[in-house]
Amino acid sequence: MLGLLVPGRLVDVEPEQVDVNKYMFPLMAPETVNHLSVFMTGQAPFEEGLAAGIYLCWPNPEPSWHYLGFVSNEKPSALFRIAKVRPQSTLDVNPFDGMPVFTDAAADMAQIGVSIEPLADLLQQTEANHATATTASDFAGFAAFAVESLVNFVGSFTVRQDEAMMRAAQGEDGWVPIGCVNKWLENTMSKLQHNPSFWR
Repeated sequence: MLGLLVPGRLVDVEPEQVDVNKYMFPLMAPETVNHLSVFMTGQAPFEEGLAAGIYLCWPNPEPSWHYLGFVSNEKPSALFRIAKVRPQSTLDVNPFDGMPVFTDAAADMAQIGVSIEPLADLLQQTEANHATATTASDFAGFAAFAVESLVNFVGSFTVRQDEAMMRAAQGEDGWVPIGCVNKWLENTMSKLQHNPSFWR
């Protein structure tokens, strides 16, 4: 019913059932994982009004659970950034309290918990800090910020053409017309609007 995808690793579609409506995926070497995705496999939908709450459990120093988000019939997959979700903040109440967390003594393993719960309850939960899904608009927003910042920074060094020519004659920095940088900004922003991942 559900699968886990970690970039660079095989897809896991066989979570261990640990209780009624509760499942766990092992996550080896969690410190090397920035993002992960949980998705519905399409075998069966959730019952009306239910969804899967996704939780992350860090093993060290003490097991601590963090709510990441959810998947549902209307939102059958989600991408979570877990690189900055760390043990310092934990849930007071979670659906995995009292359950054995690790089946072996592997210290380098976290777990992804999946709990089938009412969608209304999941919508009310606060997502863990920095566990928000990364979207194309996030990348586009950062790229726009970086480009505008570059233009503003370069623009702060503008000088008149005669002064630039004098500096160049003295062997100082070369001269770049600010109009060229502005044109580059327009072109880059246009490309970002059409394809936020064009730079990859």
